[in-house]
Amino acid sequence: MATEHSIEFRVRYDEADRMGVVHHSRYLVYFEMGRVELMRAVGLPHLAQETQGRALVVTDVDVRYLAPARYDDRVRLTTSVAEARGAKVVFQSRLARIDPAPEAPLAKATVTAAAVAPDGAARQLTAEELAALHS
Repeated sequence: MATEHSIEFRVRYDEADRMGVVHHSRYLVYFEMGRVELMRAVGLPHLAQETQGRALVVTDVDVRYLAPARYDDRVRLTTSVAEARGAKVVFQSRLARIDPAPEAPLAKATVTAAAVAPDGAARQLTAEELAALHS
């Protein structure tokens, strides 16, 4: 089973245009929130990783926009680890409106990240990181 984590939040006013629709660029911020919270939940918070000279950098993003999110929608973002091996982690994200009902899928994304050292060179994920990402 893939490692998975969900968060819920409400779309804020500043994330939407004059028509109340969330700008497409905001979804990347949402997906980042999901990855950060998933990493924290599995015991690999970004700040601690970076303090130890380890980081994940995004190398590829593929987003499918399915329906518009709107100002004041309550949404659920579910992020999972689809793959973790070598220096690569592939995350899958799903954003869905949960209020107002009925629940509706809004967007899905595949985000690929590379583990890097402080000099930016790729580095292998440690056994501990792999275990946490596969938990």
